[in-house]
Amino acid sequence: MKKHTIRAAALLLCVLLLLSALSLGVFAAREARAEGDYYVLSKADYANKTRAAYLAKLTSFFTDYKFVWNRDGSPRVALPDSWYGVMKGSDTQNNPYHQKVAKLFKNETTGIWESYVADSFGIDILNLYILRDMYEQYGTVTTKVMTEDWVKYDVWDMGGGHRTMGAYALSKNKGYVAPYVGRAEYGNHYSWCEEPWIETNTLGMVAAGMPNVAVDLTSVFGPFTGDTDNLGWTDYIAAMYAMAYYESDIPTLIRDAAAIFAEDSWEREVIAICMKLYKENPTDWRRSIVLAEDLCTRRNYHYYSRQSTVNEQSRVDINMAFSILGLLYGNGDFDATCKIFSLAGYDARGVCFLPVLGIIGGTEVLPEETNTYLWQDGKGIIVNTYVEEAANDKGIWMHHAGLPENYKLTDIMDMFRENFERVLVENGGKIVGDNYYIPKTNFRTYDYVKINNYNFETGDLTGWTALGSTAPEKSTYAFYGEYALKVNGDPKGESGAYQTVSGLKVGSTYRLDAYALSSKDATGYLFAKDASGKTQTASVSGQTDFVKRDLVFRATAETMQIGLMLPACDSTCYAIADELTLYRVEETTPSGMQVTLPMEAATVGTILNAEGKYENSLRITVDGKSTHEVLLKCTFANPSNAIVDAKITVNGKSFGTVPFYKTGALGKNGVDVAYIPVVLDKDVNTVDLAYSGKTLYMKNVEAVIERTRTVEADLNAITFREDVSTTPKTDGKTQVENANVVYLGGTGAGDGSTPEKAFNNLMAAYDALDLSKDCTIVVCGEFTQAKSFNHTANFTGSVTLTSVYDGVDYRKNGAAIVSPGARFVCNGKTIFKDIDFRLTGKYYCVVAQHNPLVFDTGVTMTSTDPGFIGTSFANGFDIIGGYQNGQATLYNGQPASKTSNAPVDITIKSGSHYVIAAYSRQVTSPAYNGDAMIRIGGDAQVGTLYFAPVNTGEEKPFTSTADVTIELRDKASIANIFGTTNSATLGSLTLNWYGGTIDFFDLTNYDKATVKVTNGTTLNYSEAAEKTSFFTKIAAKFDRKNAATDDGKFSFTRNYADNFTDVPANAWFYTYVRDAYRIGLANGTSATKFSPDGSFTVAQALTAAANIHTIYNGKTVDTAGAKNWYDPYVSYCVANGIIKADQFKDYNAPITRGDMAIVFANILPDSEYAAVRDGSNPDVTSALACYAAVQKLYKAGIVGGDAGTGNYRPNDGIKRSEACVIFTRIAMADMRAK
Repeated sequence: MKKHTIRAAALLLCVLLLLSALSLGVFAAREARAEGDYYVLSKADYANKTRAAYLAKLTSFFTDYKFVWNRDGSPRVALPDSWYGVMKGSDTQNNPYHQKVAKLFKNETTGIWESYVADSFGIDILNLYILRDMYEQYGTVTTKVMTEDWVKYDVWDMGGGHRTMGAYALSKNKGYVAPYVGRAEYGNHYSWCEEPWIETNTLGMVAAGMPNVAVDLTSVFGPFTGDTDNLGWTDYIAAMYAMAYYESDIPTLIRDAAAIFAEDSWEREVIAICMKLYKENPTDWRRSIVLAEDLCTRRNYHYYSRQSTVNEQSRVDINMAFSILGLLYGNGDFDATCKIFSLAGYDARGVCFLPVLGIIGGTEVLPEETNTYLWQDGKGIIVNTYVEEAANDKGIWMHHAGLPENYKLTDIMDMFRENFERVLVENGGKIVGDNYYIPKTNFRTYDYVKINNYNFETGDLTGWTALGSTAPEKSTYAFYGEYALKVNGDPKGESGAYQTVSGLKVGSTYRLDAYALSSKDATGYLFAKDASGKTQTASVSGQTDFVKRDLVFRATAETMQIGLMLPACDSTCYAIADELTLYRVEETTPSGMQVTLPMEAATVGTILNAEGKYENSLRITVDGKSTHEVLLKCTFANPSNAIVDAKITVNGKSFGTVPFYKTGALGKNGVDVAYIPVVLDKDVNTVDLAYSGKTLYMKNVEAVIERTRTVEADLNAITFREDVSTTPKTDGKTQVENANVVYLGGTGAGDGSTPEKAFNNLMAAYDALDLSKDCTIVVCGEFTQAKSFNHTANFTGSVTLTSVYDGVDYRKNGAAIVSPGARFVCNGKTIFKDIDFRLTGKYYCVVAQHNPLVFDTGVTMTSTDPGFIGTSFANGFDIIGGYQNGQATLYNGQPASKTSNAPVDITIKSGSHYVIAAYSRQVTSPAYNGDAMIRIGGDAQVGTLYFAPVNTGEEKPFTSTADVTIELRDKASIANIFGTTNSATLGSLTLNWYGGTIDFFDLTNYDKATVKVTNGTTLNYSEAAEKTSFFTKIAAKFDRKNAATDDGKFSFTRNYADNFTDVPANAWFYTYVRDAYRIGLANGTSATKFSPDGSFTVAQALTAAANIHTIYNGKTVDTAGAKNWYDPYVSYCVANGIIKADQFKDYNAPITRGDMAIVFANILPDSEYAAVRDGSNPDVTSALACYAAVQKLYKAGIVGGDAGTGNYRPNDGIKRSEACVIFTRIAMADMRAK
């Protein structure tokens, strides 16, 4: 029977789990399985993986922090753990840490959360429409449609797709097609930016299991918005997506997709650096992130020449490094990876790479927030509406005006599926029943030819040989990195530099890529030359900005020279080239296709005079048709001083515009090439080029289908350099943020990690800490604070500033905070301990801003200024519990808050010359209702303490219901206690005078000021206080006076600001819970709940008993090495005779009211249980074990009975609220029943 019950329960649990998972369609997504020449992927698995991938992209967008800056203007990286929350990133509402433009809102009418479209996931949707249109119009991928659709769908984008300086503008105004629309040379101002890799990576999801096809697609879509290293990384990400449908190992994916890069490329080096950092710091991703920012940075010409710091965090190499590190450290775990992506820093990371984990794991790996805010059981939408009000208020303007106003996520998923099926079938796959059969192909890559020192980053011209008598030189005017090749003019003949490359396949076509420029009056040439002197060139003419230039040449020998040269010209002329790459391409003419020009074109390399000259227009006739897009390869010359834009018409229909760059004077060796992408669907096709008023020379036109990736990659042979350096290249930021301890007081720009590398900047020290935790700043040298300090960002942890740490007292070597007079503004709990303040002025001011503030033991302050006397503000060590006007939380100079319900919590145990204002200073008409607790103890010396705001303006006095408590202990002293310098009203004032001396007390020290205390004043005093000189005078000014028999042992150690929502102010137990919490004898079950009706266990009761005993007797509980959390408290109670060793059998069981009495009647001396009343509880008879204990507590006024019956109910469990009655009545005699 029991077995059946267990099975039934297990079955029920499975059903419940399944039902809970259905909201996201969750199930264990499986990899595609190999079957012969195919990978077989079920339709359900494809749908699940693809949905998970796109939702992961959205999840990461709303979870990531983007463009976070340090106060010195540098990017902030490795953000604190406390910032992380799924769907709580900088693009969501009310983010307390870093708010960008919120794009997630709840529609109050429909109850649906709506994601407003952004470039990071919106262009992915646009691409689905474009791909659909390509197949519907032409049955294949077609460049032409991209240009048409960007205009038709009226795209508002950023960066490379920019509305006025990017792809949209060039599509609409020029009609350019890819790749020209993405190139800087033709006007794309942001061609270096992120758009290719954040907007086209999901094309890998319409090529599931087909990485070659994925890269084919990104090779078309990527160049629409970029022309730099952003394109290679785009291919890398898309290939990884496609591979993830059949490969689940993250390191393998990182390796295999990297086959797209040359072995000695910068991209491979970035990956190698990341892998080495991961190996060296296997558990510290933050350190690796900080180091990667330095190690993976290289100069980018377009960024430095055009953008300044506004787009620094868009840099591809750093974002890619952070992404690779996120994948490595996340190790396939979705949440761990998401967290690193969220907190790493810079811009888009997770939106590119987190979908990989979605593909691998399917929807079951997604967090529940993904369904709550995005998928919403299939009801989720992305808003694609330009709303003027939203644009102005929320900054939401990116959208596609020609597409639907709302995208349903279910519709987006359908479009992924439909496009995938089109791509699959076109590329040799098939659909059989419920399965997709994906053709297995080896991943193709580029057939690179090695060029030594291709990027000149050796800092010299190693590997290069001078051409002519004028030596080339390295240039610091580089496109990437620090150096490039510069060739200077020579009037006597050619000049240049070359390198001999070998292993070329004779007759094959090669492409030499470079970023190049020339002086305004010069034409430089990329060249390839064989031993016979036969030369082929591509020109860069009068081009003073770097442009991407390709020399497409035919190998005429196995060994050739390649390089950069200038023809004879003035010595002031020059040309520069950088980042040279050489690889083989395959160009084939479709079977039976033939191209005809209207006049006899000159043979290759012999454009002279009128040969091949076409003015105004040119018609090309192509016999034969193709089912795929064909490139018309035009070998041309444009000797004019401007780009010639040729409008293309194919068979009478407009097909976009192709620009022909300046080539300089006609030359015999020129093989400058422009490719025109066309669809030729007739037996005889006419392609017209129109360029009114301009002239082009056309050597030759071929119809080709180009394959750039011509070799199959040996994935198992891919390696990454192990000799890459992980030593920082600069002296900049190497401090690993999120630290708990940093050092302050250095003389240079250290990283704070050691006393020898101490910070000399307080802001830098704070920025390096994880302020969600308890942190320490060790002042290890003389630190000068010359001006006011305000970190501005609130934090939830604490910061202790001290000069004694890890057994070393740095004060012996002069460590101190030195200041001529400044303010220190707190944004979280702040503690000063064992630290010297050496002042040269009359004051120093600490502004708590309602944050807990502690001056612990060992604090001293001295000043060389005789005006530092500590009697009033600006002539002492000032402490402001609230706000200082002009020094507000967010930014210096902002008005301080005039209203607050936050408490004030100040503790001072050492130091002198204090002048304290419990609340604000110089804030007019303040309204603060938070209670104030000010504790003065140890040997602290306070000159003046104001228990209300000061300098508020007499015409608008302070009015409050706040309760103020001042506690004085030990050998501390207060010279004067006043209310305020202005009129004020507050709720109550309590002075707990348990030790020390007070010289003077009055509600105000100004004749014109009137201070009222609505609920009266109370003095609780000890015998020691009663013996002080001015006690009688001071006591006479209080409404109520209570002698404290315990010398105030049980004092309030923390404030209670109605923390618990289930403890309403009108509840009978409110006061008991509040004061038990304030004394430190009770905690909540969460930050906002107390659970007053919850049960109280034996372990909890013994813990409370031990705490009361330790407070009373000045002892501590040693909690080190405990197996169970309660073991130390049980042991303490046994050792101190509170209970017997075997008194309780189960410490996790609820404690009865009778046992509660037995424990708590035995924790204090009998004198503390003095009887204050007669009587007893009728249901507690002498036969019960708890009889004596209940009687003792009842007569002492600590416990009572039920209303009406008076019963104690000794066998019942005790509620948490009832336990607080016992705690507070034991600790506070005046709370006991009479």
